[in-house]
Amino acid sequence: MESIEAILELAHDEQLRQTEFEYVDQILAQFPIVHTIIQHEMNTRPWQTEPVSPIDALVHTRLPHPELIPTLVHLLETVRHPDVKEALVRALTVKGARGIANEALTSYLKRRGGS
Repeated sequence: MESIEAILELAHDEQLRQTEFEYVDQILAQFPIVHTIIQHEMNTRPWQTEPVSPIDALVHTRLPHPELIPTLVHLLETVRHPDVKEALVRALTVKGARGIANEALTSYLKRRGGS
């Protein structure tokens, strides 16, 4: 389990946050389904004037994306910033991730001090 001090230090590292979000978005943008999901999310948000990022689209979509689950699990295990991890966890808490992401999510929660 990481110490509170270490988590807070990471949480305040804005450069790490930005770098890791960009990395995650670059990886996800390689999947054609992500472009479909982004377009769908843009169509459901008429007030949105800027493009939706891949991870933001996945966090908010109701469209299935089972082919992305292994990549999201891998990314969860490689990034460090708490905000980026939270976005990945939210993208993994979908019906299609059951059985695939359970172990990674449980491990993440245990490291964070959850039950």
